Amino acid sequence: MAGAERPRRWGIHAPWAGLAAVVSLAGPAGGQTISWDGDLNNSWQSPLNWAGNALPVNGFTAFIGVAPNNDVLLNADAVGVFGVDDLIVADGASLSTNGFRIQVDEPFQSGNTLVRDGATLLMPAVAGNPNAFAIDTDRMQLRTNSTFIPLGRALIAARLDLDSGATLSGTGTLQIGDGTASATVGLNNDGVVAPGFLGGGTLTLVSDNLRTFDLDGSSLASEDGVVRVTADGLFGVAATELVV
Repeated sequence: MAGAERPRRWGIHAPWAGLAAVVSLAGPAGGQTISWDGDLNNSWQSPLNWAGNALPVNGFTAFIGVAPNNDVLLNADAVGVFGVDDLIVADGASLSTNGFRIQVDEPFQSGNTLVRDGATLLMPAVAGNPNAFAIDTDRMQLRTNSTFIPLGRALIAARLDLDSGATLSGTGTLQIGDGTASATVGLNNDGVVAPGFLGGGTLTLVSDNLRTFDLDGSSLASEDGVVRVTADGLFGVAATELVV
């Protein structure tokens, strides 16, 4: 449409070890909880891995914490009626979307994805459809010592928060905002934004023109955010940091 403002796009490029990165700016909780017990293996889709031998589905919160086989993998899409209202990955556990899709969406409130206590959320691109959203959630919170590594596309409809000590890495694209709310902060970074994964790459953040990216997060001196602009090629670990 003529005169329509184009979405803002922010890309952070972390090249091979020792090379400077390029930062560019282009263009204008839910119901009951079902906990992981890992009795069989690490497959999300096996009911035997969940308390009560029941899959967490729409209307429930999925919790993955201290338990056997807590390096959890999706083995099919968990969307629609098989999606969850809220998702919590905690206590050193990990969840990989493994080339599939997961939807975290409480229909009457905000579906919340919470990664905390040393946990990791790994998000490869959707197999056979790299433009699909591997994660679709209303809000995501990364608590201290947690890590989110998007390698594909994610939709975070409302807001992404990084606490002090949390890390956002990877080479994927995060679309923050779905155009349905008034102007507000879409990214609040009190942690570390570190582009790259296993040899560099570009981490891209896209807003919906209603949300801003607060790269230095809280006004507290102890919680200033960090953007890493030079990587050593492994998980975005930096040789140089830009403190904003």
